[in-house]
Amino acid sequence: MKARKNWISDKEQLSVSTQCELAGVTRSGYYGQSKSLMPNTEDLELMKLIDEEYTRHPFYGSRRMKQVLLAQGRKVNRKRVQRLMRNSNSVSMMRL
Repeated sequence: MKARKNWISDKEQLSVSTQCELAGVTRSGYYGQSKSLMPNTEDLELMKLIDEEYTRHPFYGSRRMKQVLLAQGRKVNRKRVQRLMRNSNSVSMMRL
């Protein structure tokens, strides 16, 4: 399946939807692969800060962590902190 996604290019004469149909790949599957799995540098920096603070205070949740980051001058909201905390946990689990 992954190899078939590589056959598709948006620089070809055929439309992407036609190429997907010929390759047997859904368009959502093709466009879904373009999302980056790696967080950007700002997110990585925030994840590092969250990890350091969580190491000191493992009982902090997303609300308290948001307050800590805001006090450090970082512009974050709770949903972003929740996502970064969740991603930090999955990244640390992959290292094991």
